[in-house]
Amino acid sequence: SLTILLLMFSVYSTSSGNHYQNGLTALKAGKIDEAAVNLEKALKNDPSNPVIKLAYASILEPMEAEKVAEKNNLDTIIIDGPPGIGCPVISAITGVDKTLIVTEPTLSGFYDLERIKEVLDHFKIPAKILINKYDINEEISAKIEQWALKNNSEVIGKIPFHKDVVTAMTNKQTMIEFDKNHEISQIFRNIYDKIKK
Repeated sequence: SLTILLLMFSVYSTSSGNHYQNGLTALKAGKIDEAAVNLEKALKNDPSNPVIKLAYASILEPMEAEKVAEKNNLDTIIIDGPPGIGCPVISAITGVDKTLIVTEPTLSGFYDLERIKEVLDHFKIPAKILINKYDINEEISAKIEQWALKNNSEVIGKIPFHKDVVTAMTNKQTMIEFDKNHEISQIFRNIYDKIKK
């Protein structure tokens, strides 16, 4: 559960004083600026603590993105969050309007999907789902879609496995840069349109 995770992170913070605890409390309350100040102080007290470093870094990226969006009058920020359900994920989802969970049709992928959905439900953050490489196991993909319906989520896209995605990545390009007319590029555009709704 979320409480257990936060307690586990608390164990690592004993040498950083109250600043780390205050940072976590502010983070849970959605007070990002206060969390950042406290975690920065905790990091000064314990600069070698990897948990504090990770928590602090995961807060700064969304804050910087928000400043850039405001400066450029942008209405959407997409944050590429870390996998799992630990403190960096909680930092990444704090203050967001909605989330997109990217999963793959494997047993471990399905299990991780269920776990992150529990975290999002705890924070009352809506979630949409994207199934990557859906065609490597269409049976589990179908189970994910059924599960999503039962759990107030929508599967907004299914990306097939395609060798051209690997080629694009090898060339350090997105699929749209690689071939804007490719079927996968069109799937990405459709997904983006659904995210914006």
